[in-house]
Amino acid sequence: MSTSIKVGIIGHRGHLGGAAAEWIHSAPGLDHAGGVGHGEDWSSLGDAAVDLEVTRAGLGAAHGRKL
Repeated sequence: MSTSIKVGIIGHRGHLGGAAAEWIHSAPGLDHAGGVGHGEDWSSLGDAAVDLEVTRAGLGAAHGRKL
């Protein structure tokens, strides 16, 4: 039995975040677990096993510490 990997997107409202969400929705074995944008509640990432960070360069480390 195959289990889907739940993926959250940090920066889901941007151009790359929107494209990533479409890709995740269409990819077998992946499940879009939620997303967070600027000023949004981080709990919206849900129970993601993996978080994809697609915001501005240099913010990845700070966002990683929030998780």
